[in-house]
Amino acid sequence: MSDASSRDEASMEELREEVDAHWAKMKAIRLQQADRNESVMDSDFWRPVVMGFVGGSFIGTAVGLTEFLVNARKIAQKVGNAGVPRHLVNSCASKALACSGFFGVYQVTGTALDKFGILSEWSWENAAVSAAVAALPFLRNAASRANLPVFALLVAMERWDKYKVVQRMREEGIKVDTSTGALERV
Repeated sequence: MSDASSRDEASMEELREEVDAHWAKMKAIRLQQADRNESVMDSDFWRPVVMGFVGGSFIGTAVGLTEFLVNARKIAQKVGNAGVPRHLVNSCASKALACSGFFGVYQVTGTALDKFGILSEWSWENAAVSAAVAALPFLRNAASRANLPVFALLVAMERWDKYKVVQRMREEGIKVDTSTGALERV
């Protein structure tokens, strides 16, 4: 048993070293960007866009599965056990499509606003405008509006991630100007 625990400790230590190496690499990149007075996102447009569509579909699938499981008994009574798999697929697919569409458009809008110098991707205004633009198609009917809490969760998770990145950069001696997204050495 001690062999297994020592292996687990060794693998955790390796993982910590990999994470530390990743952060050291990211710090070096950010410091170079700060020296060139670039924004964090100056070098990449497609990464957040792809993350929006893919991440939204994963979250949507999980939400669809959860909603299906909550209502599984009612569905089975209504359509019979033979119809349950079809409803499972429909529930997961519809939520995945809705969340992927919302979060993808949210990321496209936010990244475009930053790229064209309208609003920094770090600002709350960017998040509000991007969320409003992405949510517009879902305001048409009650069934679509039922997705809005999930969309709010997606935006909150993305904002939390940005907050943690800014906090980590401050610890590394890098300041992010939230109005422009420019990096500066402290």
